[in-house]
Amino acid sequence: MMVREEYYVDPMVDNYLNFCFAFNLSIDDSLAGNIAALGPYYRWLLQPDAFDYSLFDYNWVFHHFTIHFKRWLRKSKRLKEALLQLIKQDTTTDTERIFILIYSFDD
Repeated sequence: MMVREEYYVDPMVDNYLNFCFAFNLSIDDSLAGNIAALGPYYRWLLQPDAFDYSLFDYNWVFHHFTIHFKRWLRKSKRLKEALLQLIKQDTTTDTERIFILIYSFDD
């Protein structure tokens, strides 16, 4: 897991995904493919359990961190494992805080 300085985001896409997560709406496969093509951040966000975590940047979690994103991410066992692994490897990051925000607080 690395920290990457820049990654592509689009506020309209983030708001759309937030809406879908809020109302548990499916995203059409074609549209999901187009969103995933925007970059690794969106590939991870759409399928956190299928993502290659060697490409993961823990700062992604803070981007557009709404209650609905949090609830969506909380479902991912792979994300939880990746964050725990990162906490073990490097105690100087904010991963402990991220972990607590996602998995320890009730919404």
